[in-house]
Amino acid sequence: MEFDDLCLAIIRRSLPTVRRLLAAEYTESRNYPGELNPVSLSVGWPEGLTIIVKHGFDVYSALEFACQLDDVQSASILLTSERAIFKDMWTLKATRNNTRIFALVVAELRNCREAVKSLALQNLTMSEQNAVGLTHALQHDDLDLPPELFTVLSKKMRVSEKLDCLRMRSPYCYCYAWSERSPDSAHILYDAGFTNLDTPCMHGKPPLAVCSRQSILDWSSYDDEWRGLCLWILEKGAQDLGPPHPPFMFYVAFWYRRRHVSPYLDTERLRHLKNWFIRDKCNCFCSTYGCIAPFWLWRCCIGGDSYFHMECKSGHLGRYSNLREWIKTSRASKKATEFCYSEIMRLEIFERLGMAHTCCKAHDADESEQQEFREEDRASQRQLQFFCKVYQNLRIRLSDWPIDRFWADWWQAVDLILPPLSPWESCNDFYGRYDPVPVALERDREDFMEKSLSEAGFGGWDFDDVILHQLNRLLQSARAWRGRRRCWQSHRLMAKPTMQLSGCRASREWKQYSCYNIYIPVRTSSEVSSSVGF
Repeated sequence: MEFDDLCLAIIRRSLPTVRRLLAAEYTESRNYPGELNPVSLSVGWPEGLTIIVKHGFDVYSALEFACQLDDVQSASILLTSERAIFKDMWTLKATRNNTRIFALVVAELRNCREAVKSLALQNLTMSEQNAVGLTHALQHDDLDLPPELFTVLSKKMRVSEKLDCLRMRSPYCYCYAWSERSPDSAHILYDAGFTNLDTPCMHGKPPLAVCSRQSILDWSSYDDEWRGLCLWILEKGAQDLGPPHPPFMFYVAFWYRRRHVSPYLDTERLRHLKNWFIRDKCNCFCSTYGCIAPFWLWRCCIGGDSYFHMECKSGHLGRYSNLREWIKTSRASKKATEFCYSEIMRLEIFERLGMAHTCCKAHDADESEQQEFREEDRASQRQLQFFCKVYQNLRIRLSDWPIDRFWADWWQAVDLILPPLSPWESCNDFYGRYDPVPVALERDREDFMEKSLSEAGFGGWDFDDVILHQLNRLLQSARAWRGRRRCWQSHRLMAKPTMQLSGCRASREWKQYSCYNIYIPVRTSSEVSSSVGF
């Protein structure tokens, strides 16, 4: 490869020749590929690099080269350039993997923003400051300045090109400033004075939103660092996420769902979080007034490429233990625990009935399509409401039971008429490319339910009648148990009564994916009054 005269002089480290060529108003004769340009070739030669930088050459590629060599001295010289090195995020991107040089870059960015702020206070009237939003920004004592400030200043006075440093907005930007060493980058930025963690970056996302998303999509060994960074952002005072992003606790719930992959969770730090049962206020039959955070540990909730669903089976089978750990870590009150279990019960019945989501799980449906889904599900919605009504009535009658025991008996009865979903059926990417659905589970669910219900003695029954029959049995059993219990408490019975839930055996496929591994007794023949209807 042929080099021009300046590059040859730099390679020979001939300072007089470099000065002579630059004094003769030298301009680059061509665009060199990669690092074979005058500035990059000068890295490691402080005297020549200083002259080259002052002449106004582009320093982007040289900064990246200095990071590879860990040449802090050359990097500090490159940062003295008067070019607009902070016009976008490229300077932060080029240095993000070298902690020492990245700290120098952030310090220089801070100096540039401080200089812009000083010029604005000296040269703009109060009305101009208010119009551009500077007064509001100064109240937060942060380096988050209005992006329009540089443009306003440039119209009134001559401003160095280097001070064009506000377009990137917040420098906390995953696409450029964060890497696998993201915790170091974030700490350096915060310590330098970039303390506003709610300002979106040039891509429109606040740091917590980007970091939270990365914490559930990163399948590498760095997912623990992403989780720690999320908690660090909150500990530094960042606000919770708002639309269009789910609340932060939804991401925490997904961390629990993935505990079989990444088992370590800093429960001591997690206990300081708030709003463990926050709602997202979406409109869907799967919840009462919006999805709650534990929904994300109970169900598959992420769309996109099939790669992200390869662990759905393990997450599905471990969801009950994860839910119990969630309740334990959150130190939920009895009322909050009952609320959580009730909402998840509704979600589980919703999905077993095959209803369509119109909430955060619906990724592509617009408002008209969502309304169409709701209309199509009206019949199933009545069934869902009946399940919920019976659940609440039954729970009131059996309020003395621990919630775990109550749930075991509840699902024992429900599994007979609504089979549990297999992991493949509950996965958002059911027909994905990564994990093919086993042949045994590809059969139509409705045909499978019809066959199983027939074997259970409900052949030819209308499904509404099956639900009515089975759930009324539960209510009658609960009433009878409470009567026997009152007799026992008044010493009219010698033996303490036990609750007997009559039912038929579930098929092996149903029991395999049930919420509990429990034995289901054979159903006895008895007439049950149908006093409650849809």
